[in-house]
Amino acid sequence: MRGNNRAQEGVQAAFEKKTLFRAIDDAVKLKVISGAVGATAKFFIRFIPEDALSAISPVRVNRAADELSIDVRTVRRHTGNLINLGMAENKTLDGGHRVAYRNLNGVTYIAGIDFSPLLKMAEQLSQGVTEFEAELQAKMSLCARISTLRRDIRAGLDASPSMPEELKERFIAFPRRLTALSIDAIENIFVAVEALYEEVCSFLNYEMSDQSDSNVRLYTTSKKSFGKSNRSPIKKAEKDLGSEVGGATENLADQERQVSDKAATQTETDTPTILQDTKLLLGIAPANWQEDLYELNPDPDWLEFHAMAKTRASANGIWPEKFDELVDIHGLPIMCFLMILVDHNGPAGRGQIKKPVGWVLSMHKRLLEGNANLTKSLFGLIERLKNSG
Repeated sequence: MRGNNRAQEGVQAAFEKKTLFRAIDDAVKLKVISGAVGATAKFFIRFIPEDALSAISPVRVNRAADELSIDVRTVRRHTGNLINLGMAENKTLDGGHRVAYRNLNGVTYIAGIDFSPLLKMAEQLSQGVTEFEAELQAKMSLCARISTLRRDIRAGLDASPSMPEELKERFIAFPRRLTALSIDAIENIFVAVEALYEEVCSFLNYEMSDQSDSNVRLYTTSKKSFGKSNRSPIKKAEKDLGSEVGGATENLADQERQVSDKAATQTETDTPTILQDTKLLLGIAPANWQEDLYELNPDPDWLEFHAMAKTRASANGIWPEKFDELVDIHGLPIMCFLMILVDHNGPAGRGQIKKPVGWVLSMHKRLLEGNANLTKSLFGLIERLKNSG
């Protein structure tokens, strides 16, 4: 009978340990405690005896310091943080001694750091993490929609030289980093960005109505469908107002001759202009890109390129949110070109790019510094494709 009771106590202690470990993880996620404090707490929890009648850890400070490779004062500070937050109690002996006395029946007396308060907080912390993750998901969804709107607004502002300055100033005033803001603040920004988008579209529709009798259906990202019957007027404006995006020649050789005349004087800031042609990108894209894009549309536009590049980014280990952030910084043409380079030279291609994520982040840094040499990369790829074809 006594053995059965001790076994049941051991099972209960193991269960409580799992609950305590999970509660510490939840507290770190909610930033109630730091990761370092959480690591110290987990070390203490590991040494709660299986047959202890309460969640008291008798492990000594010096042992914790040695095994965690930190200073004794740091261990004491971490312990103090846990106690001040009400996640633990100090039940050591006078002078801070920690002991566990046993006899044949198991632990008879124990002194140390008591994590019983953390057991009581576990359910509350778990609920807090659930709410935090739901809010984070909502924030990321809003941020993705804002990013899409911002890209279309930027394209619209670039497409019309006569765009009112007031609209441009409102666009510049929007904060770039959103994830650190509260959900309410992000919702307010989304409403403001959507309103600006509608005004830009209205201006472009009005401007295009002076040049063409064709009706343009207003595009909004709140609609679920992105079908061809619901194209953005910004995309049409780029053609009707004679922007630099169009004007590609019919084949890759013609395009190469067209841009080669500018190559000697081309600067890094001009590089997006070279790449802002879907036919050029399609001509240098890998075979899997061409097959998938042709399946969607024989004459793919930037919507199809965005979807394809984002899919390939995910396949190479780049989070969709990070890809959208980089698109927001450098523009869609550059990011499409970088993903094309990754597929040509990455693990699935020639193998020169061993770690696509690290390479893309290094290119992000070089782009910010102005020494990415994308023009050289473009012509080098074109020449290599011609020689291999």
